[in-house]
Amino acid sequence: MRFLFATLVMLSTSPVFASEKFNHITCEYQQNEAEWEFSAVDYNRDGFDLSAGDSAASVAAWTSSRALNTGYCIALVGTPDPATVESVLYVFEGTEIWGVDLKTCQPQGANISIVKKNTQLTPRGSVVDMSVENWYDQGAPLLRMKHYIPLVSENDRVTEIATKKCEEFRP
Repeated sequence: MRFLFATLVMLSTSPVFASEKFNHITCEYQQNEAEWEFSAVDYNRDGFDLSAGDSAASVAAWTSSRALNTGYCIALVGTPDPATVESVLYVFEGTEIWGVDLKTCQPQGANISIVKKNTQLTPRGSVVDMSVENWYDQGAPLLRMKHYIPLVSENDRVTEIATKKCEEFRP
């Protein structure tokens, strides 16, 4: 009986049956004079369960005080490879932006159009370079982001390592 119980415990906790969530660390940088300055970090403490084709918005932001507002959303999309996701950057413009659908990354508002869509396969432990034009009102207008998919061993420490990773990835 003990052997059967031990075997069941081993099988139920093995990687074949375990579902490892995907997390992200997304670092934002603004160019000041000749260098890129770290300005913000976003991450998810709990991660996302993503089967092939499932999607979830990992980070979204938009401006709201301009005649033509700019926004972006980064979605994670599950792939057949359990160690890889698609990182999809959507950049959109609109006269009014009210929000973003957290499943599909589709913006909500008035007169909105998608001006950029960039999809990259992102294995765990990989960094993707992303950018949004016309983001800042002052100085250099480009928002540059480093989007990192943590290793499984880093998932529980995302809060602890996020700022360190952003310093490491600084352009």
